[in-house]
Amino acid sequence: MVRYTVAITHPTFASEKSQTYLFSTHRWEPYINHALPFLYMFFSFVEKYFKISSCLGIIAISLLKTPAYAQQIIEDGTLPTRVKTIDNLNFTIDSINNKNRVGNNLFHSFKEFSIPIGGSAIFNNSTDVVNIINRVTGGNISNIDGLIKANGNANLFLINPNGIVFGKDAQLDIGGSFFGSTAQSIKFGDDIEFSAIDTTTEPLLSINVPLGLQMGSNSGAIEVQGDGYTTTPRNTDNSIDFFAPFIVTSVNGLRVKEGNTLALVGSEISLNGGIVAADSGKVELGALNKGLVNINSTTQGWNLDYKDNTQSFGDINLSSKALADASGTGRGSIQLQGRNISIKDGSRVFIQSQGNTAGEQIEVNGTQSIKIIGSRLNENLDSSLFTETVGIGNAADIVISTPNFLLSQGADIYTQTFSSARGGNINIYASQTLQINQLSHNNSTQKFSSNDNPSFVIANSFGTGDGGNIFVSTEKLTIIDDGGINSTTVGIGLGGDVNINAQSIKIMGFDFDNFTPSFLGANTYGIGDAGSLTINTQSLVIQDGGRVDSSTLASGNSGSITINARDFIEVTGTVSGSINPSLIISSANIVDESLQQFLGVPAIPSGNSGNVTINTPVLKVSNGAEVTVRNDGTGKGGILNINANSILTNSKGKITASTQSGEGGNINLQVEDGLILRNQSLVSAESMGAGNGGNININSPLILGIENSDIISNAVQGNGGNININTSGLFGLQFRDELSTKNDITASSQFGVNGTVEINNPAIDPSSSLTQLPIDVISSQQIANGCGVGQGNSFTVVGKGGLPKNPTDVITHLNLWNDLRDLNVNNIDKRRSIQVKSDYLKPIVEATGWVIDKQGNVEFIAQSVNVNVLDGSHKVSNCKGKGESI
Repeated sequence: MVRYTVAITHPTFASEKSQTYLFSTHRWEPYINHALPFLYMFFSFVEKYFKISSCLGIIAISLLKTPAYAQQIIEDGTLPTRVKTIDNLNFTIDSINNKNRVGNNLFHSFKEFSIPIGGSAIFNNSTDVVNIINRVTGGNISNIDGLIKANGNANLFLINPNGIVFGKDAQLDIGGSFFGSTAQSIKFGDDIEFSAIDTTTEPLLSINVPLGLQMGSNSGAIEVQGDGYTTTPRNTDNSIDFFAPFIVTSVNGLRVKEGNTLALVGSEISLNGGIVAADSGKVELGALNKGLVNINSTTQGWNLDYKDNTQSFGDINLSSKALADASGTGRGSIQLQGRNISIKDGSRVFIQSQGNTAGEQIEVNGTQSIKIIGSRLNENLDSSLFTETVGIGNAADIVISTPNFLLSQGADIYTQTFSSARGGNINIYASQTLQINQLSHNNSTQKFSSNDNPSFVIANSFGTGDGGNIFVSTEKLTIIDDGGINSTTVGIGLGGDVNINAQSIKIMGFDFDNFTPSFLGANTYGIGDAGSLTINTQSLVIQDGGRVDSSTLASGNSGSITINARDFIEVTGTVSGSINPSLIISSANIVDESLQQFLGVPAIPSGNSGNVTINTPVLKVSNGAEVTVRNDGTGKGGILNINANSILTNSKGKITASTQSGEGGNINLQVEDGLILRNQSLVSAESMGAGNGGNININSPLILGIENSDIISNAVQGNGGNININTSGLFGLQFRDELSTKNDITASSQFGVNGTVEINNPAIDPSSSLTQLPIDVISSQQIANGCGVGQGNSFTVVGKGGLPKNPTDVITHLNLWNDLRDLNVNNIDKRRSIQVKSDYLKPIVEATGWVIDKQGNVEFIAQSVNVNVLDGSHKVSNCKGKGESI
């Protein structure tokens, strides 16, 4: 950073020697070229003011690029602080007669506090001092380009409301924690405030521990500069191993010693290639424009608390491979608290647990938004929040809280374990939106593409330890173009569970460059079983090759999938130009040889497929999409359970369960209103190899299959499966021994025993397997309309019908009824007349047919009788029932 100094030399006020007055203009850098004419005008006025006579002096005015040694540390005189330097490069700071020490606290007050490149500020404190508390009361920012050092294990606090810049050569050599802040004051428990703003009176010094940083409305920013972190190749042959721990080799940047806290609190925080690190300690980055930040001292370091106040937060930016690191053998933790938080250009927030103690957590809170952005494909910079364990202690958790969260261009959030310890959990709370990858939609090809690296939220297990769990809560979740949320195990450990809670979920797109879909998943590539995947939502849309996926490529079992959608689920479409469909799937897959070698998986998986359970009012599967459980290896197929009010499959939509050599998977469809199969749709439980076909159980009041749609449970070498259908109306579909171009129900086997098909209480389809009888009459006048007769009902009492109660009894005489009352003719007029109501209950007519209206909707009807009259007229019986549409 270039800094300009205005130098005014005038001999009048210096008697025998000139005096140079220095005015730093580093804050004018963006405007310095535009300001030059105005500066010359200003100093022309100064020259007129100081010129007593033409011979009294010469004013030299110049703009200089001053070297870094012009920066300096100057005490302000409000405290007995003494600064000594012999080269204006290295400064020693101590106390005059120890008068600025109270208890374990040592106080210093500076007018300027900046360290030049290669310089140092050495606090010559007693080793029993616990806290060194410093304020800068002048009007300039602090530029730290050298070393800050203190004796013993003292914590060091530095506040400058104007701002602090840590250059790439800035370093810390202190035994305790470091707090750099642009707060206007430090608060203590006895209502004492050490202020950098109010210097009119001698400050009161406190014996207590600092409790808070009071930010003002004009607090400055904090910047940490650097060249970014570096890593070492993960293999001895300098090749990259994607399944190896992350190793940071950078030693520069701001670092505190093991178990301590490094905290930066300003109106804005910027790490431009800068590194902040606390070995097994805490890294705290807080951006606050106004409010109080509580400081709590614990045995694990210092915690910063923002919850008890109404603050106005500022922005935090990590760029150019910046790094926040709390790795080590102890409990590392990192907190970022701000308004808009941006992590980009390969920057990382990272904790590696290396010993017996578990890592704590990475917590990122953005009151407006959090954006983690990587790079384009040719740059390969994966910005990330990242924890892992290589020791016995568990990996740290990751907690994200914000209204709007974006993960794109190869950015990642992941936790992983390489040992017997458990991987960290990932919890994301995005109250409004969570978006993985940004949309770039080509309308001509219907292909979603962002030309970016894929972005993921992943919990991995590469060792014997179990992977962490993933929990997501948001109003709107969108995953576009090869992004994903996934738990994976590659080793012996179990995969973590994935739980997604969202009002709406949209998963769409497939990236050909990386050959990866957009997806939610829980997978295994090793011996360990995959975790379960649970989705709770109001609506779920999967399109253009997107997936909800739980799969195995090895001996571990696939996880179960449970989807609860309060409104609807729609799975539609395939990838443009390919055969990859949109999917809800639990499977065992065979991958090509290159992936087998890369992932270290067997040629044929032996794990079982998991179960898939779907609960929703409406399920739509269309345009080649598929809901399936599948096993291409030697394991068993899973069970597919769907509970819905209505299911519609259209345009080659499929609901399937298939196996290669293991036992076939089963399909259970519990439908409240109706199941409709249209345009080559399929419900299938097939075995393509030696295994038996699966079973299909369908309970639905109405089932319609048209346009070459089928329900099949076939096998090749094994036996065919069983199909059991319970329905009140079955339309279009017929049982056949083998598949045809019509609408078939089959349970056959090519080389084994055929399965069985059982249809319980179907409604009669008049057009199915019946001979059409002609209805030809002489004249319509000879036919009585029978519908008008049935307006009422009758009830007849026949008594015993002349039979005895018992066959051995004789017929007894009839008892006569004698009316002994007086018959008064006057009462005849008082007799009541009984009113017979003509209303009657119309019978409920079951549907016996269906039609398709002009809009393509299917409507079930009670089929009417068409009468062909010889005189050429065409009449419809008035007995036609009213159809119901679905």
